[in-house]
Order: sequence, then structure tokens, then C-alpha cells
Amino acid sequence: MAVEWTDVADNAVKIGLGSLITFLGGYLTLKLTQRHESRKERAALHLKEIDIRTGRYIDFLSMSQSLMQTYLFKDCRGDSDDYINYMRIHNEISITSTDEIRAAAFQAQYAVSLFVTQNKEGDQDIIRSYRNDARDKVALFQGLANAELRKERAALMEPPVAWWKLWKHWRK
Repeated sequence: MAVEWTDVADNAVKIGLGSLITFLGGYLTLKLTQRHESRKERAALHLKEIDIRTGRYIDFLSMSQSLMQTYLFKDCRGDSDDYINYMRIHNEISITSTDEIRAAAFQAQYAVSLFVTQNKEGDQDIIRSYRNDARDKVALFQGLANAELRKERAALMEPPVAWWKLWKHWRK
């Protein structure tokens, strides 16, 4: 049986097209897998950062409430260990947070410091107003921190990419 050049060319085209389709399928699979892995890594890193900030916020709130309770009937000295640790966590939050959180943390820290360092032998109405102001500022900080953390966690939950949008990502 004689092999004609058209049969040879036909087989070569079929083999070439099969190889091209295999190459494109492999390339597309590789790109999608790589993009998925990089998204997973970014999400894991972002979650770790959120957990670190959550820990700082919890420490700041706990220390604020602890200082107010500890120094409810006596005044705090500015050089005590608990007050220095409180200022340290406040500074960490101030450096690493958004402007809104930083402003709320400063207001809470100022109100708590004003209350705990106040001489408790003085006018009880003034002391009570300082305590109430400190509680209000701490509650405001807690609300803002909660809203920020919830917003950031919600941003991580993005909807999956639809197949008809796949061509946008493939062109990159």
C-alpha cells in the first residue's frame, strides 16, 4: 500500500494540533494552579496579620479595663509596670493601625490614663465623670476595632471567578 504525501501531511497536522491542544491545556492548568496558590498564600498571610492585630486590640482593651478596675479607688503612678505595658501596647496599635483606629486608641488611652492617674481623694463627681468617659472611649475603640476586623475578614471572602471571566485572567 502506497503512502501518499497527503496522508503524511494529514497525520503530521493531526499530531501537531494534538500537541498544541495538549500544550495549551497544560499551560492553562499551570496558570490557574499558580494563581490559586498565590491567592491562598496571600489570604493566609492576611489572616495571620489580622490575628496579630486582633491580639493587640484584645490586649489593649483588656489592659484598659484592668487598669480602670485596679485603680478604681487609688491612683496609678506613671512608672508602674502595668502602666508602662499599657503604653507599649498603645504605641504598637498606634504605629500599625489605620488612622481611625489610631485616633480611637489615643482617645481611649488618654481617657484611661486621666482616670487611673487621678487622685481618688478628690471630688467624686469628677472622678466618676473621668471613669465614665474612659469606659465610653474604650467602648468606642472596641466597636471600631470590631468593625475593621470584620470588614477585613469579609474582604477575604471574595466570590469565585466565573468561567466566562476566565479569558480576562488568561490574557495577563
